[in-house]
Amino acid sequence: LREDVAGAERQAQRARLAARYSQKRAKLKSALDKDKAAFEARKAAFAAERAALEAKKKALQAQDAAFTAKQAATTAIIAALEACMAASETQMMASEDALTACAREQTARRAQAAMASAGLLKIEFKKAA
Repeated sequence: LREDVAGAERQAQRARLAARYSQKRAKLKSALDKDKAAFEARKAAFAAERAALEAKKKALQAQDAAFTAKQAATTAIIAALEACMAASETQMMASEDALTACAREQTARRAQAAMASAGLLKIEFKKAA
């Protein structure tokens, strides 16, 4: 009988230990599941943050490309304006040269006309004398 009682006590002790072990295991599993869920949430947050940073990076690259294109366009416009100014300057110089030539030609004609009229006057003066 004592052995049966001792065996029953040992069995009860084992059952208590098994129950305690099951409770601890359930607690640990629950904590592990919570930690795992928190880890997954942090992982998802980091992935979202990384995606946002990638999008920001692409936006900055696009902005940089647009600025570079604008800068190239501005440089082209400046070059075109400089070429236009040079052409205008050349045209002005050509116009000045043409005006100078015209003025010389007019002066030469006036001089010829004056000389011709002086020559005519001499002839008329000789005839009168």
